[in-house]
Amino acid sequence: MAVAKAIEPFVYKHPRWVTYSSLGSKYLGVYGWNNGIKKNIPRHYTAFYMQWKVGPQEHIHHRPNKANFEMDEWGEIAPVQNPRIYVVYPDQFHEGLWGGEGVIKGLRARPESRHRSFVPPQPKYYWPRLFRGVVYSEILDKYIDMVMTKRGMTLVDEAFGFDNYILKTPVNEIYAWKLLKLKREMLLKLA
Repeated sequence: MAVAKAIEPFVYKHPRWVTYSSLGSKYLGVYGWNNGIKKNIPRHYTAFYMQWKVGPQEHIHHRPNKANFEMDEWGEIAPVQNPRIYVVYPDQFHEGLWGGEGVIKGLRARPESRHRSFVPPQPKYYWPRLFRGVVYSEILDKYIDMVMTKRGMTLVDEAFGFDNYILKTPVNEIYAWKLLKLKREMLLKLA
């Protein structure tokens, strides 16, 4: 395997199994921040990046069942299954206030028939309902026009204003780049 001279020390530093195993990738993730160029990055930025990388954690699109087992109508006990709903955050997400909502990929229901079909069902994307809205920032003293969801507006109302929502919500729950830039502007204005 031919490797460029610039990255040769990084590739051959650890055995091959470390690079491709799940435990090895966790080790390399921590190891990467403590060595090389990344070790000079301030700790507060490292903590910020690690929290932002996690992404929104609140279960918005479904409510998981917290029980381990469930009894059906015939008295049979079966383990509870909580399938994960995968959410996609498109580029438009980073330009507005979506409140953690994203695009969900699902499958269309097959038409009812007496025969079994081996054709895979058609994919379908479920987009959140978006609308244009205006929020007012008291710190920046300006109105901000952006695309948002109803949940995003509700979160701003629950936080008693846009400034409180931006400043008190964790980084991984805000997640949109435009909102993070606004948070930086607010913090600079307050300083």
